[in-house]
Amino acid sequence: MSVDTAKQYLDEKIVKLSAEIEQAKSLRAALDDSQLVQHISGLIAGKNGKATPRKGAAPTDERTNFQQIVSFFEANENVWSATSDIISSTGLERGIVSNVLYVANLKDFESKDHPTMKRRKLWRLKAGA
Repeated sequence: MSVDTAKQYLDEKIVKLSAEIEQAKSLRAALDDSQLVQHISGLIAGKNGKATPRKGAAPTDERTNFQQIVSFFEANENVWSATSDIISSTGLERGIVSNVLYVANLKDFESKDHPTMKRRKLWRLKAGA
């Protein structure tokens, strides 16, 4: 490889990396906007969009994923419940339920450690949610 070719290659790499750095800076700045972060998390979790049915299941429920999970707790008198119970009752995929509980709606749900299973949690709606 000639010196000129190496310089050209490095110049192209610098331009590409500079663009990626600017994108990363913009994303980092957006994360400082808590309302924007909540809105995006809600969209991902389905709080503001249509429910996402389990793979292969017919879409029968027009409620959002968030609404289905809230309805699950309301129907079960808000007892502490495992994620697997929510999944089997709502028909939602595990990843969707986890995203709603762990990421998008921390202010709406509370958790505690499962009494017998070390790596599991039990969930319920927070009071006033």
